[in-house]
Amino acid sequence: MRTIFVNKKIYTVLIIALALFFVKINFAAADCTNGNNPPTDGDWLIGNETICEDMAIVLNGNLTINDTGNATFRNVTLYLNSSYNLSNGISVSGGSYYIYPNSAGEPSSILAYDPLYHYKFAVYSGSTFIIADSEVSDVGINSDLDKSGLYIAAHNAIVNSSNISNSVHGVIVDFANNTQIIGNDIFDIDFFGVLLFDSNYALISDNFIEDVGADGVRVVAFFATSNHNVINGNTILNPPEAGILVDKASDINITENLIQNSEQEGISIENVNTTALIANNTITSSGFTGIKVFNSIGGNYLKLLGNSVSDTQNIAGIWLAKTNFTDIGYNNLSENYVGLYLTDSQNNSIHDNTIYLSEKNGIYLTGFTFGNRETANNTIENNTISNTTIGPEITLADSDSNVIKNNTILSDMTGIYLSSSHKNNLFLNNLESSVATVGTGIASDYGSTNNNISENEIKFFGLGIYLKENIDTTIANNEFVKNGYGIIMGDSFGIDVFNNLINNTDPLAIGGFGIEIFRSNATIGGNEVIKYSHGIYISDNSYPIIENNTLASNEAFGIFLINSSAITSPPDLNGTNTFAPNNSEGRILQQWFLTVRVIDTNSNPIEGADVLVCQNITNTCWGTMTDPNGYVYNLGAIEYDINNSGILTDWSLHNISANKTGYVTNSTLETIDSYKSIIIQLAPIPPTPPPQLQGEGGGANIGTGLHTNSSGKPEAGVLRAPQPPALPVPTPTVTTPAPAPEPATIPPSAGPTGLITLARIRENSLWLLLVIAMLIMGYYSYRKYGKKRTTSRKVYKTNLYSIEVT
Repeated sequence: MRTIFVNKKIYTVLIIALALFFVKINFAAADCTNGNNPPTDGDWLIGNETICEDMAIVLNGNLTINDTGNATFRNVTLYLNSSYNLSNGISVSGGSYYIYPNSAGEPSSILAYDPLYHYKFAVYSGSTFIIADSEVSDVGINSDLDKSGLYIAAHNAIVNSSNISNSVHGVIVDFANNTQIIGNDIFDIDFFGVLLFDSNYALISDNFIEDVGADGVRVVAFFATSNHNVINGNTILNPPEAGILVDKASDINITENLIQNSEQEGISIENVNTTALIANNTITSSGFTGIKVFNSIGGNYLKLLGNSVSDTQNIAGIWLAKTNFTDIGYNNLSENYVGLYLTDSQNNSIHDNTIYLSEKNGIYLTGFTFGNRETANNTIENNTISNTTIGPEITLADSDSNVIKNNTILSDMTGIYLSSSHKNNLFLNNLESSVATVGTGIASDYGSTNNNISENEIKFFGLGIYLKENIDTTIANNEFVKNGYGIIMGDSFGIDVFNNLINNTDPLAIGGFGIEIFRSNATIGGNEVIKYSHGIYISDNSYPIIENNTLASNEAFGIFLINSSAITSPPDLNGTNTFAPNNSEGRILQQWFLTVRVIDTNSNPIEGADVLVCQNITNTCWGTMTDPNGYVYNLGAIEYDINNSGILTDWSLHNISANKTGYVTNSTLETIDSYKSIIIQLAPIPPTPPPQLQGEGGGANIGTGLHTNSSGKPEAGVLRAPQPPALPVPTPTVTTPAPAPEPATIPPSAGPTGLITLARIRENSLWLLLVIAMLIMGYYSYRKYGKKRTTSRKVYKTNLYSIEVT
């Protein structure tokens, strides 16, 4: 807590100003006991024991306490009356300087007479210095260390329960050991609240540090060491850099500090290579990182224990970078961007932490951040990690040979995620989704190899384990409970799936597959898959070994293979696996995809053709239409199935046909025992022939339709032409039209041009006589019967055909 020293300072300044205005009082003339009194003007040199008490002193020069001096101030207000910055100051050069309150508890104060002009306050090596329950203000400029704050280069100095304010730095300890800075209020500081430089065995405890311009506390080893320092119980608010920063120091303890709203790190440890303990600190709302440990290689005893870090904005609650052999345990990390983040770090132990409500990841291990793949051999165990907002609870990216075990993971996103990571061992973890069939328990992709995923319990996820582009990964002895899908792997090779219990007893989760493989090779053995849609689903050119599995009570088939084939033969698939209780549709179904292309006789694609695949035994058909390139993809056809009695039925023979209006239908009979690409060619239907004359005898039409008999001679015929559409029958009307003459029938004659000529009529006089006889008979018939008609005839218009006669 801050005291009322600032108020006393203000009131004292006002009183002195009024007194000087009305009466000229020489405060420097006040008497001290047992020593040198302050001068009326100029410098004050104390070379013996001097005790000053209950007085105010305005010093127009410097105060120097030499190696024989011993000054004690009790309830003394000392004003350094500087005409410009550092024109006056205090130097303790080998002597002793004690600043105390009086017996009534009234404090001493060291101030600038004009706060605009700061003074120097330096305690040099070989001196003794204690300040308690007092105030120091207005010290230093941005210059050398001994000119920039309360500077202490003496061993065993004590700064206790005092106010340090309005200075460039608060307290500076330089090449000094056993310094105690305890219970002070340090505020309104341009740079560091407390700066330890090449100093050992310091105790910085229970200070209240606020409104500083850089780090709250900084401990640095530059020319020598800064070891065995303790920073404990401090409250540090709103530092624009780190709350506490330690660089190149060793054997340091940072415990039980409260750090809020640091713009960069709450606690930052850099280049620490031996023992360091960071424990039981509470850090909230840091801009970058709650606790950062950087480049601390070789420290076998670096410990981060029992800290509470929350609401870190950007990087992580705890971030280790290029740091090895760190013990990170029993921390509570909540609502951070990443809970715990390791980059290029090895042989660290992350255990017994509670990490929840992270934004991106609960725990994130990655290599390559600093150009090297060096995040390896870390152990993550016995942690409880839950409810990350947008990412996995644990992520390993470019990180090898880590152990993830015995963790409790609650996630509606992804429990554990491996990306391009190798030789990791994931076992005995308990992963659970709070929302049925949402998220993924464990996922591994981007070329991860040689990982072992075993003895985990994975419950209530949409997908239990997902592998993509993995090589030589083992999934063994895991228990899957009520997941939408059990295991899915794609584009992966050398995968062993052994002795897993994949049990879906939740009706809401029915619909997925127990094990699904696409474009992958795997050995699947000894697994028990219960109550999925298909027990094992193999697709897209996968060729697994499947044996000694129990596939029971699934909603469709125990094993479904589509466009893939098990290396295990159908009889062995049936014989080495157990299918009891029965699967609803049967034990095994083998199906293939067909690609069909339909082209014309010029090899051009035919769009919109109907393609049908018909099973040859049942004549059951299915199909679709071709695309603009003439293709139909992924038409399924069954090769065989094995029913629940173990009987194999061969369905491989199929008729594949194509048709489209304007083309002749075409088809092919195929045995479907693998993926096939089939081309069907359609020929156009021939066009309708032109109009023809049809003769009475058997013969041929020549030219424009004249008919010849079987001996090739022309014969009379009737001209045939396409008939017009039928017209509606009109209502009869009663008229008496003049009789129309019957048209003469001209005998046809065939020739190269198909025209009838008079020359050819003369060549066959028999035909001419016949025509004349028919005309005479028609005329008499008309005379006899035509004139007697008393009702009108129906008149129909007919098409007239012109016959050219030459």
